[in-house]
Amino acid sequence: MDETELVIHTDNCAGQNKNNAMIMLRKSDVDNLDDLVNVVENSTLGGYNQAQTIFNKNGDCVVHFYNWTEYLLKFFKTIPNILKYHHFTFHINNVGKVEIKEKVDGNTQIIDIKKDNDIMGFSREIFPEKLSAKRQ
Repeated sequence: MDETELVIHTDNCAGQNKNNAMIMLRKSDVDNLDDLVNVVENSTLGGYNQAQTIFNKNGDCVVHFYNWTEYLLKFFKTIPNILKYHHFTFHINNVGKVEIKEKVDGNTQIIDIKKDNDIMGFSREIFPEKLSAKRQ
């Protein structure tokens, strides 16, 4: 990959976006996980939505979860008052630093988020607990 810059714009409306998507799903009877998979996969005419369950039909885990917060805190500092910022820019020639802005045309601050540790290893995998008989 030849990417040299990453720009992220946030809108603080993740819940709103999810709710709008949920509103557009039709009413469907769902009695089990297979029914839910069918609802998702049949929710668009073109078959664009694909359901991915954590376990396959054999009970094997096919989606892996990692404790990224624990791992990344070893190497990066937290951004104070992060919720007030909506624009983040990372440059390949300025590794460890991030440009932050509250507004697209607002003042830019450059902060150093990298700790002195060398980044090495990989995050620890988290294994989901299966539902208890009571919750099933």
